[in-house]
Amino acid sequence: MQGKEQATLASREAGLGWLGRLGLGVIVLVLVAGVAWLVVRGRRAEALWNQARAASVREDWAKVHESLVELRRLQPLDRDQNRLRVQAALRLRDADAALAALAEVRPDDSEYERALMTRGRLLMEQFRYREAEAVFRRCLALNPRLEEAHVQLVILTGMKRRAEDFERQLWDYYEKAEWKIAALRMLSRGIPFLPSRTTVDPAHDEGYLLEQGLAADPSDPEIRPALARYYLNRGEVDRAFVLLEAWLEMYPDDASARLEWVACQLELGRSEAVGAYLEPGTDRPTQSARFWGLRGEYLKRLGDFEGAVEAFGHAVRLEPRNPEWRFRLGQALRAAGRPTEAESHLSWVQKANQLVALMKNAHDTGADPRLLVQAGDLCREMGRVREARGWYEAALKADPQNADYQQRLAQLSQP
Repeated sequence: MQGKEQATLASREAGLGWLGRLGLGVIVLVLVAGVAWLVVRGRRAEALWNQARAASVREDWAKVHESLVELRRLQPLDRDQNRLRVQAALRLRDADAALAALAEVRPDDSEYERALMTRGRLLMEQFRYREAEAVFRRCLALNPRLEEAHVQLVILTGMKRRAEDFERQLWDYYEKAEWKIAALRMLSRGIPFLPSRTTVDPAHDEGYLLEQGLAADPSDPEIRPALARYYLNRGEVDRAFVLLEAWLEMYPDDASARLEWVACQLELGRSEAVGAYLEPGTDRPTQSARFWGLRGEYLKRLGDFEGAVEAFGHAVRLEPRNPEWRFRLGQALRAAGRPTEAESHLSWVQKANQLVALMKNAHDTGADPRLLVQAGDLCREMGRVREARGWYEAALKADPQNADYQQRLAQLSQP
């Protein structure tokens, strides 16, 4: 019995040894195959990279793109390979491919800031405004003095008529820019607007850009109110009304869209339809100058001129540099039998118009310092002290030894 057991044990051990050798052999074969595959893949990757570089020398950008797409299937692209991928996409005017490649540029890359700005410009060209704004803000977080990012954010906030953001962005641009006059010129208007410098065809007006933005990003809540106001200002009330009605059915609590809907109703003479929306309360946008401006217009139509004066006064306090509210307040004061008070506001509006008229000759370089001082004087007379200081400083930069300019600037700091 003992001999049988020993024989059985020996047989099992021999079997296990055979299986172990087989398993080891399989593992070795797998490893060899894996190494061979890596070698082949490496050689193929090297060939594709050489092919892409050679095609770039010939400026055969389609071939560059094709080679890098195949290379990327084999392995992640390194920094130089992805840079060439970006270049090929841009040369081919393939915005989607360029955006995808730019998104893979790492923050530790020396080209990261440039890549972000390029992404932002491409997103602007595709009218994807919310994404573009996020990219430009990331640019400024990295480099607060990046002028082009400031300009693009001014464009975005102005086009969408975001008054507070527009003003905040302009002052930030003013503080960071080496040349200040560009920001001061835009501040002179006192209202949010679309500056002439854009990343898209300048022949396209504000309405076209907003319409394209709506098509590209239908859920952006900031586009419809701005586009509706554009239509309203052009007398296309029906288009504005249709645009807002459909949106408000889904989002009845969108305060900005509701205000433009109210403006449409007033324009159509339906004052009775909007009274409830213009009563101040905790559920009303009472921190919006637009709300108080519309309430003032509503009360004026009802013949309540004192109420209109109060409403327009609120609008002026919320947006003190906006000429529209000053003008409407002056008109309401006249209608309320208060001509002396009205005159001070209407005179302010005249000075604001004179300031804007000066701007066609105010340039960053080569501007007449006397013109800059004149702009500062107008701002000082209107109580726009921060702007006045900016204009006087710009004049002194152009004529540093002028004692008169120095005195005007010093007077602003006196109590």
